[in-house]
Amino acid sequence: MRCLNCKENFIIKRRVDTLFKKEKYYICDKCFKKFPIKLSIDTIPITDRMIEIYSIFEKQYFINYDAFIIEYSKIFEYLYHKRKYFIIIFDYIKITENFIKQIEIFSTILAENVVILTFFQQN
Repeated sequence: MRCLNCKENFIIKRRVDTLFKKEKYYICDKCFKKFPIKLSIDTIPITDRMIEIYSIFEKQYFINYDAFIIEYSKIFEYLYHKRKYFIIIFDYIKITENFIKQIEIFSTILAENVVILTFFQQN
């Protein structure tokens, strides 16, 4: 397979029970270790509701984030099955007073808590 980040070919080690399974990977082990996932959850209280921000990385990396689509989709699937939140997806966000006000208006219109899923956030 070919890593979407570094563009190098890599091989997936298989065992007897996974020998004939067709699995797709988008990132090599070297890049996965070089750019570690550190999921952080920040909660911002707003009027009668909450904003939860799930950031996958602790800082900005200048990489192809599509390589982490499998991990991203697993987090999204977990959040989706909570069913009590509305999920908004951003590549990255910058937390400002104006941003929080806009999300608060959105939350008030929907009458639900809001979850933001992003690769990283700036404060």
